[in-house]
Amino acid sequence: MHQNNMNKTAQLRKLIEAEIKSILSEEIVEPSEQILKGAMAYFKQQTGINAPMPSLESRGRRSDALYYSTSLDKEIRTPVMKNLFSELNLSISVYPLKDHIGGYSFMYSFSYKHPKGGSNGLEIGTVFFMDGKYKGRF
Repeated sequence: MHQNNMNKTAQLRKLIEAEIKSILSEEIVEPSEQILKGAMAYFKQQTGINAPMPSLESRGRRSDALYYSTSLDKEIRTPVMKNLFSELNLSISVYPLKDHIGGYSFMYSFSYKHPKGGSNGLEIGTVFFMDGKYKGRF
């Protein structure tokens, strides 16, 4: 009897997880402010770049991801930096992880404009939030 109840509980858990994964695949669930702050803190720890927290209101949305951006213009202070950049931004693309309920992938990149025209971008790395922990590749 006890084993039968355990099997039913396991089956119910699998059904609930399958339903949640189905819902998550249909709609992007935005990360909480706490998760985004944690990803930014992990980014700072790994890169040494102290970027301001992006505004949660200044996000973009596509069918597969959310996009945040924060200005790093205050870092353009030296003559060398001023010759290289007229604008400097940190862009963050947030993708829900389909195999981890509540998991996210944060892809960081620089986007910048040159003083004499033109613009470019450079991918920096990725922070993963899975099972309540942050991991990164830089």
